[in-house]
Amino acid sequence: MINNIRGDDLLNVQRTISYNTTSAIPHSAEPGTVWFDGHQMRVFTGGGWEEIRGETVYLQCDPQLKKVVAWAEKKMADEAREAELQEKFPALKQAKNNYNLIRKMVAE
Repeated sequence: MINNIRGDDLLNVQRTISYNTTSAIPHSAEPGTVWFDGHQMRVFTGGGWEEIRGETVYLQCDPQLKKVVAWAEKKMADEAREAELQEKFPALKQAKNNYNLIRKMVAE
């Protein structure tokens, strides 16, 4: 029986566990659905039911997702800093507007 669910740094884990306890295993369900018949636990993966073994379930994100999140966080910080500088230095804001205008004209 599962006693604990652990997620990595990008996953928030709900600590309550509810089980589907119908007598016959469903043919399909939402991915992540847990089924328990009193003896065996299975989770629906989206493609089928996989047996759950052990007392702890570990969930983790694909390493690529972590890279994307890190990139997005850096991009947001860079954009915030750029906006701050443009407010402080109007000439920089005008230069950025000129750049965007020229970029748009060249792209068309």
